[in-house]
Amino acid sequence: MPAAIAGVLTFLVLVLVILGVFSLLIKRRAVSVGDSQVGWVDPVQQIERSQLSPATALLKLGGKDDITAINTALKEGDIESAYSLIVLSPQLSDEERIGSLLLVGKRYAAQGKADRAKLVYRQINLIAVLSPMLSDFSRADALLQSGESLTDLSAAGEAVAALNQARTLALDSMYLKPAHRKYLLDRLIPAYTELGFGREAWEKLEVSLELGGVAQLATALEAPEPVLNKFVSQDYLDSEVLAARTDRERRATVLADYLRDRGGKISSALVDDLATALMVEDARRKGTFEAGMLQASQLSDKIALMKDKVDWLTLKYAVALRAQGLSLVPAWEGQLGTIQSELAKARQDLYALYGDQIVTLPESSQVNRAWLELFRLELEMGRLGLYPNYPEAQLIAKMQEATQKLMAEGIDRSMRVDVVSAGEHPMFALVRSENYGKSVVP
Repeated sequence: MPAAIAGVLTFLVLVLVILGVFSLLIKRRAVSVGDSQVGWVDPVQQIERSQLSPATALLKLGGKDDITAINTALKEGDIESAYSLIVLSPQLSDEERIGSLLLVGKRYAAQGKADRAKLVYRQINLIAVLSPMLSDFSRADALLQSGESLTDLSAAGEAVAALNQARTLALDSMYLKPAHRKYLLDRLIPAYTELGFGREAWEKLEVSLELGGVAQLATALEAPEPVLNKFVSQDYLDSEVLAARTDRERRATVLADYLRDRGGKISSALVDDLATALMVEDARRKGTFEAGMLQASQLSDKIALMKDKVDWLTLKYAVALRAQGLSLVPAWEGQLGTIQSELAKARQDLYALYGDQIVTLPESSQVNRAWLELFRLELEMGRLGLYPNYPEAQLIAKMQEATQKLMAEGIDRSMRVDVVSAGEHPMFALVRSENYGKSVVP
């Protein structure tokens, strides 16, 4: 009998050991397949219109810049309008978008809206990985903050994936300053510990800290400036368009003030006034754009015109979606699919003009980097919902080809964006050059 009992106990211990190992493997598996972006959905389509406050959602139509409008919405507790303003802004930089989303995510979490908060953190993770503009420190810091927040939301798999991406950057980026590297490593250790990982998860980080940073990376290389930054063009200005825009901003402000002063009560007359102003502005923009493209002799002028068209069509798309919390132009709502197509075509044309500018660059290394940046930008805008119906499969193939060309040069030392899961919406992760192309999960 004692021998039988001992046998049973031994069997139970063995089962527990196996389960422990299996659990650890699952945790590690969750890290490897890009869980930080799992369940991708179009962020624009996730706007909860019934939760919008028109008085604040109208701020952009009233002429407020994006950051002012977003901060005002947050100050007034109108989180959904802040979210709407962020995801429908084509003008925010990636750092501004991440910073604003972090604020919105915290507000959602504080209100117990865990699913909304996770939606926001997935967008942050996506930007951090795909953006061609962010520094490696900005990427890692965004992923670290996202991972910490996802931990608080009990989203362990997604939290680990985000933290592992921050860890990869902290240990392997050639462009991190030693102080930035130490800052990241110092925060990663307690972040892993909070998730229940033991020393096996962060021992390498601790050793790196003791060495003052990974030995061969103790002195950071100078990060190359994004080539696309050189393509910044002047704003497009036309007197007729400016007059129409000023009138639209004035009428939107009047309507917003009326709503605020009367506790949300709507004035049909003021709504009609704003609708008229929007349609007049739309007609003027169409006419001046067509004339401007015919007259423009410089590529930079054409890019300025096309960027302005993209910005306007994005605003028109927002109105058609009723992203201001009320119906402004019913005719546009009925043409939503057409407006989406027009926006997609405008973005396609804008990126084609960028391509025309890329081929004029004097150095082949700049040309290859610029193409890679452009394809990443297009994928990012597509995943953020600002480039409807974008050709994702084609862009992924082009990004992979451009990555291989840049790696073959042996000059650029950046982290590579790799596809780490297959399916309808592949996921992306940052990897070292030697690991590129080895992470695909069928």
